[in-house]
Amino acid sequence: MAEAKYREREIPNEYLELVRRIARSFTWQYYPHVDFNDAFQEGCIGLINATEDWDKDLGASFETYASHRIRGAIMDSFREFRWQPRSHFAGKR
Repeated sequence: MAEAKYREREIPNEYLELVRRIARSFTWQYYPHVDFNDAFQEGCIGLINATEDWDKDLGASFETYASHRIRGAIMDSFREFRWQPRSHFAGKR
C-alpha cells in the first residue's frame, strides 16, 4: 500500500517535461500574451488531476490521457480571463 502511494507521487515528476512542452506550445502559438509560468502552473494542476483520475484498465496510456488533461486545464484557465463570449470565436476555426 505504501509503495502505491509513493508511485502516485512519483508520476507527476516524470511527466513535468510533457507539461513544459504543452505549456510552451500554448504560449508560443496560441496565446503569446500569456506568461509561460502561468500556463505551466495550470498544466501541473491538470497533471495532478490526471494522476488522480487515470484508470489503466481502460487501455489508454498515461501520457496520452495526461496530455489531454493538461491541455484542457490550460485552455480552461485561459478561458476564464477572456472577455469575449464563446460565440465570438465560433467562426474563427
